Amino acid sequence: TQNCAQAAYLGQRVEAEARTELMAPVALNICCFRVKMPGCDEAELDRLNDEIVMRLHESGIAAPSTTKLRGRLAIRVNITNHRTRMGDVDVLLNAVLDLGQELAETMRSAG
Repeated sequence: TQNCAQAAYLGQRVEAEARTELMAPVALNICCFRVKMPGCDEAELDRLNDEIVMRLHESGIAAPSTTKLRGRLAIRVNITNHRTRMGDVDVLLNAVLDLGQELAETMRSAG
Protein backbone atom coordinates (compact mmCIF):
# COMPACT_ATOMS: atom_id res chain seq x y z
CA THR A 1 0.00 0.00 0.00
CA GLN A 2 2.83 2.38 0.89
CA ASN A 3 4.65 1.77 -2.39
CA CYS A 4 1.43 2.34 -4.36
CA ALA A 5 0.94 5.66 -2.55
CA GLN A 6 4.53 6.62 -3.34
CA ALA A 7 4.06 5.83 -7.04
CA ALA A 8 0.85 7.88 -7.05
CA TYR A 9 2.74 10.75 -5.39
CA LEU A 10 5.46 10.52 -8.05
CA GLY A 11 2.78 10.60 -10.74
CA GLN A 12 1.27 13.74 -9.20
CA ARG A 13 4.67 15.43 -9.07
CA VAL A 14 5.34 14.45 -12.69
CA GLU A 15 2.01 15.89 -13.81
CA ALA A 16 2.67 19.14 -11.92
CA GLU A 17 6.12 19.58 -13.49
CA ALA A 18 6.26 21.29 -16.90
CA ARG A 19 9.45 19.43 -17.88
CA THR A 20 7.98 15.94 -17.44
CA GLU A 21 5.19 13.96 -19.00
CA LEU A 22 3.25 11.10 -17.40
CA MET A 23 3.24 8.29 -19.96
CA ALA A 24 0.58 6.02 -18.39
CA PRO A 25 -1.88 6.15 -15.52
CA VAL A 26 -0.40 5.15 -12.15
CA ALA A 27 -2.52 2.18 -11.13
CA LEU A 28 -0.30 0.38 -8.61
CA ASN A 29 3.37 0.81 -7.65
CA ILE A 30 4.70 1.72 -11.11
CA CYS A 31 5.06 5.20 -12.57
CA CYS A 32 6.12 5.69 -16.21
CA PHE A 33 7.13 9.16 -17.32
CA ARG A 34 9.70 11.02 -19.32
CA VAL A 35 11.52 14.29 -19.42
CA LYS A 36 10.44 16.52 -22.29
CA MET A 37 12.45 19.43 -23.58
CA PRO A 38 11.28 22.08 -26.04
CA GLY A 39 12.75 21.65 -29.49
CA CYS A 40 13.60 17.96 -29.07
CA ASP A 41 12.09 15.46 -31.49
CA GLU A 42 10.94 11.99 -30.40
CA ALA A 43 14.29 10.33 -31.15
CA GLU A 44 16.15 12.97 -29.15
CA LEU A 45 13.74 12.58 -26.24
CA ASP A 46 14.27 8.81 -26.30
CA ARG A 47 18.06 9.27 -26.18
CA LEU A 48 17.77 11.93 -23.47
CA ASN A 49 15.62 9.78 -21.20
CA ASP A 50 17.73 6.67 -21.79
CA GLU A 51 20.85 8.62 -20.81
CA ILE A 52 19.10 9.96 -17.69
CA VAL A 53 18.39 6.39 -16.57
CA MET A 54 21.98 5.29 -17.22
CA ARG A 55 23.32 8.22 -15.20
CA LEU A 56 20.92 7.53 -12.34
CA HIS A 57 22.28 3.98 -12.20
CA GLU A 58 25.88 5.17 -12.31
CA SER A 59 25.28 7.72 -9.55
CA GLY A 60 23.56 5.23 -7.28
CA ILE A 61 20.65 7.59 -6.71
CA ALA A 62 18.06 5.17 -8.05
CA ALA A 63 17.69 2.25 -10.43
CA PRO A 64 14.65 2.81 -12.64
CA SER A 65 14.34 0.96 -15.92
CA THR A 66 13.08 2.04 -19.31
CA THR A 67 10.17 0.82 -21.35
CA LYS A 68 8.48 1.73 -24.61
CA LEU A 69 4.93 3.05 -24.48
CA ARG A 70 3.22 3.86 -27.76
CA GLY A 71 6.65 3.76 -29.40
CA ARG A 72 8.19 6.30 -27.01
CA LEU A 73 10.83 5.58 -24.38
CA ALA A 74 9.69 6.11 -20.80
CA ILE A 75 11.45 6.05 -17.46
CA ARG A 76 9.80 3.23 -15.51
CA VAL A 77 9.91 3.54 -11.72
CA ASN A 78 8.76 0.38 -9.94
CA ILE A 79 8.67 1.03 -6.19
CA THR A 80 8.94 -2.26 -4.29
CA ASN A 81 11.02 -1.55 -1.19
CA HIS A 82 9.32 -1.20 2.18
CA ARG A 83 12.10 1.20 3.23
CA THR A 84 11.33 3.71 0.48
CA ARG A 85 10.20 7.09 1.82
CA MET A 86 8.45 9.98 0.09
CA GLY A 87 11.69 11.92 0.36
CA ASP A 88 13.37 9.25 -1.76
CA VAL A 89 10.77 9.86 -4.46
CA ASP A 90 11.55 13.59 -4.32
CA VAL A 91 15.29 12.88 -4.59
CA LEU A 92 14.66 10.69 -7.66
CA LEU A 93 12.53 13.23 -9.49
CA ASN A 94 14.85 16.12 -8.64
CA ALA A 95 17.80 14.12 -9.97
CA VAL A 96 15.87 13.30 -13.16
CA LEU A 97 15.09 16.99 -13.68
CA ASP A 98 18.67 18.08 -12.99
CA LEU A 99 20.10 15.44 -15.32
CA GLY A 100 17.54 16.28 -17.98
CA GLN A 101 18.49 19.95 -17.89
CA GLU A 102 22.21 19.21 -17.95
CA LEU A 103 21.91 16.72 -20.82
CA ALA A 104 19.59 18.94 -22.85
CA GLU A 105 22.10 21.79 -22.61
CA THR A 106 24.89 19.44 -23.72
CA MET A 107 22.77 18.22 -26.65
CA ARG A 108 21.99 21.79 -27.72
CA SER A 109 25.63 22.91 -27.56
CA ALA A 110 26.75 19.85 -29.53
CA GLY A 111 24.32 20.83 -32.26
